Amino acid sequence: FIAVARSHWGTPLADRLTARTLLMLKDLGHDRATTAVRASNAASIALHKRFHAEATGDMVQLAKPVDPPMTA
Repeated sequence: FIAVARSHWGTPLADRLTARTLLMLKDLGHDRATTAVRASNAASIALHKRFHAEATGDMVQLAKPVDPPMTA
Protein backbone atom coordinates (compact mmCIF):
# COMPACT_ATOMS: atom_id res chain seq x y z
CA PHE A 1 0.00 0.00 0.00
CA ILE A 2 1.43 3.34 -1.03
CA ALA A 3 -0.23 6.59 -0.06
CA VAL A 4 0.97 10.16 -0.43
CA ALA A 5 0.00 12.89 2.01
CA ARG A 6 -2.25 15.55 0.53
CA SER A 7 0.53 18.11 1.05
CA HIS A 8 2.57 16.17 -1.57
CA TRP A 9 -0.18 15.75 -4.17
CA GLY A 10 0.90 17.22 -7.50
CA THR A 11 4.56 16.46 -6.83
CA PRO A 12 6.62 13.60 -8.30
CA LEU A 13 6.67 11.77 -4.95
CA ALA A 14 4.12 9.08 -5.90
CA ASP A 15 5.99 8.37 -9.14
CA ARG A 16 9.28 8.08 -7.26
CA LEU A 17 7.79 5.76 -4.64
CA THR A 18 6.19 3.58 -7.30
CA ALA A 19 9.37 3.38 -9.36
CA ARG A 20 11.46 2.52 -6.30
CA THR A 21 8.97 -0.12 -5.18
CA LEU A 22 8.92 -1.75 -8.63
CA LEU A 23 12.72 -1.77 -8.76
CA MET A 24 12.90 -3.40 -5.32
CA LEU A 25 10.36 -6.04 -6.38
CA LYS A 26 12.37 -6.73 -9.55
CA ASP A 27 15.57 -7.07 -7.49
CA LEU A 28 13.74 -9.61 -5.32
CA GLY A 29 12.89 -11.66 -8.41
CA HIS A 30 9.28 -10.62 -8.95
CA ASP A 31 8.05 -9.90 -12.45
CA ARG A 32 4.73 -8.26 -11.58
CA ALA A 33 2.88 -6.43 -8.83
CA THR A 34 -0.79 -6.32 -7.93
CA THR A 35 -2.48 -3.13 -6.78
CA ALA A 36 -5.97 -1.96 -5.98
CA VAL A 37 -7.25 1.42 -7.08
CA ARG A 38 -10.61 3.00 -6.45
CA ALA A 39 -12.42 3.81 -9.68
CA SER A 40 -12.99 7.34 -8.35
CA ASN A 41 -9.28 8.01 -7.79
CA ALA A 42 -8.30 9.66 -11.09
CA ALA A 43 -4.81 10.59 -9.88
CA SER A 44 -3.99 7.00 -8.94
CA ILE A 45 -5.39 5.69 -12.21
CA ALA A 46 -3.19 8.19 -14.10
CA LEU A 47 -0.17 7.09 -12.05
CA HIS A 48 -0.81 3.44 -12.90
CA LYS A 49 -1.20 4.29 -16.58
CA ARG A 50 2.18 6.07 -16.51
CA PHE A 51 3.69 2.79 -15.31
CA HIS A 52 1.80 0.80 -17.99
CA ALA A 53 -0.38 -1.08 -15.50
CA GLU A 54 -3.19 -3.17 -16.92
CA ALA A 55 -6.63 -3.40 -15.36
CA THR A 56 -7.53 -6.99 -14.56
CA GLY A 57 -10.76 -6.60 -12.59
CA ASP A 58 -12.80 -4.47 -10.27
CA MET A 59 -11.99 -3.48 -6.72
CA VAL A 60 -14.54 -4.55 -4.15
CA GLN A 61 -14.68 -2.59 -0.94
CA LEU A 62 -15.83 -4.30 2.22
CA ALA A 63 -18.07 -2.24 4.45
CA LYS A 64 -17.08 -4.04 7.64
CA PRO A 65 -15.85 -1.80 10.46
CA VAL A 66 -12.47 -2.52 11.96
CA ASP A 67 -12.67 -3.85 15.51
CA PRO A 68 -11.32 -1.36 18.06
CA PRO A 69 -8.04 -2.34 19.72
CA MET A 70 -8.24 -4.17 23.04
CA THR A 71 -7.47 -2.02 26.04
CA ALA A 72 -5.93 -3.28 29.27
